Amino acid sequence: MAFFKRLRLQRWEQHALRHLGAGRYEQAEQYFRLIYDAVPEGEGVRYNMGLACFAQGKHDEAEGYFREELKRFGETTHTLKALSELAYQTGRRDAARKYLTKLLRHVEGAEYALIARRLTIVEDDERFEKAVRAQQAVSDAENALLRSDLDTALAEYRRAAELDDTQFTARAGLGKILYEFYQELPEALRWYREAYELAPDPRYEQQIERIEKALDRAKGAGRKSRR
Repeated sequence: MAFFKRLRLQRWEQHALRHLGAGRYEQAEQYFRLIYDAVPEGEGVRYNMGLACFAQGKHDEAEGYFREELKRFGETTHTLKALSELAYQTGRRDAARKYLTKLLRHVEGAEYALIARRLTIVEDDERFEKAVRAQQAVSDAENALLRSDLDTALAEYRRAAELDDTQFTARAGLGKILYEFYQELPEALRWYREAYELAPDPRYEQQIERIEKALDRAKGAGRKSRR
């Protein structure tokens, strides 16, 4: 029985992660809920529920799940990241300061640099207010994308990037639109590089490599056409 239960949990997790990656957050939450009900004491279960709630804008629920995960399993990097990101994005200044400070002890390199920069923003009234506005602009951009309103999405991502120089999501969003929809490769590359410098996400790195290859092919084609 334990074997079949384990298989069922793995299948639910696969479905949940696939929905989460595709932006189908309600469906992801449904599968994470099945796992939660089956193994309520499992490590990571509350964290995953928090992610699904966070993505849907259910911030209080998300914080509750993240804090419970922290209470049960200690200060892990992923839980501290989630709590600090939630607090930073929603303007919960004291919580942002608390979790960013704790997170500094768990990261290094580019991640450490990003967290340190965000701590300086939290301590600055004007910059923190701008950071909260930047997050709203990111949300507006993502809603515009759902409507296929690319011009509005670009404008809102640009506004977010200008308001907060640590807004890697906005920079990656600009790269994505400029690359996939407008084929403005040099500018897309610039934005993806800025996003990757702030947050070295493998997905950003893959896009950088794709754009660089596309630019190399275009240069090669240009040289051949001049012969």
